[in-house]
Amino acid sequence: MKNERLAAARGPRERAMELDLLRGASALAVIVLHASGDVLNEEAALGQASWTFLVPNVTARFAVPVFMILSGMGLTLSVRADENYPSFVWRRLSKIVPAYVAWTLIYTWAFPHHESVSARTFVSDLITGGASRHLYFVPAVVRLYLLHPVVSYIARTPWGTAACCALSWSMIWLSPPLAHTPFGALLDDVLPLRWMGYFALGIWLANARSANQPVRALARAQALAPVAAIAALGCMITVVRRIVGHGADIEVALGAAEPLVFPYSVAVLLWSTTLHFDAGRIVRFVLFVSKHSYAVYLSHDLMLKVCARSVQALADERSHLTMFSTSLALGIPLALATAVLSERAKRGYKTVARPALP
Repeated sequence: MKNERLAAARGPRERAMELDLLRGASALAVIVLHASGDVLNEEAALGQASWTFLVPNVTARFAVPVFMILSGMGLTLSVRADENYPSFVWRRLSKIVPAYVAWTLIYTWAFPHHESVSARTFVSDLITGGASRHLYFVPAVVRLYLLHPVVSYIARTPWGTAACCALSWSMIWLSPPLAHTPFGALLDDVLPLRWMGYFALGIWLANARSANQPVRALARAQALAPVAAIAALGCMITVVRRIVGHGADIEVALGAAEPLVFPYSVAVLLWSTTLHFDAGRIVRFVLFVSKHSYAVYLSHDLMLKVCARSVQALADERSHLTMFSTSLALGIPLALATAVLSERAKRGYKTVARPALP
């Protein structure tokens, strides 16, 4: 009975359950990342970075890179042989852009970050994802969707995929010195080179899965993935604690550890493909989150801000642990509820807007 319910949750098409679970886990990890990040910012101002918040924050940093890898996989697996490029782009972007525009409007109205909001600032936020700290992901994905034929051609071989990964890793290393230059801003706003390696890796993995051929190098990497993930995680935590301990800003410390996020995220993804899961309540819950992961990603930062302001209004004195635990306890269900309601509203709108057949 449990397996039947699980099969129904996964939908009519055959899917890799471990990838669906990883997508759901990534959506939850993004919430953990930002909930703990808010607390870490306050602690780092005092030269501290306690294990209670640092470990969840650094551990959750696989989330957005894994989303990018899964985007490359999903886009490649959805390619239709008889579909031209404009139709392909429209079909994919029409699923993500309208919701992104709506949420950009919401964040711009609820938490304006410009001195005055205008059509120009709104368009700028749409292009860069600047309306909220997490929305940068969507413009980056859109640009990579547009570049999919080019990246797909490069990633058709392991060497091409490795070159894309090396380029992205190099840009991650160079991003701190380039951040304050026009060239760095241009790369972030036009060519998402930092993300291209993840995207290309997703394309290559999708092609390998479609071919249904075992890849010897991939099997070896999967065997080493748990060790690599744990080692990278330990190094990242050590780097951040030492830099914060020397009085540096938390963003500087996390930026210094950023190059290790690449191997860590890839190792987490490869590790997840070796795991097997039974149809329990936790698995069904994570699959439910996976189903609504995009809407959860868009809405979660607003829900965290609502939680933080509610705690501030109800308690004059609040501990960092109270802020973090409240953000998770309320932020996750609020983000899920908002995601479900927004997707129901979208389906209702489509039903009303669809012309009746004669």
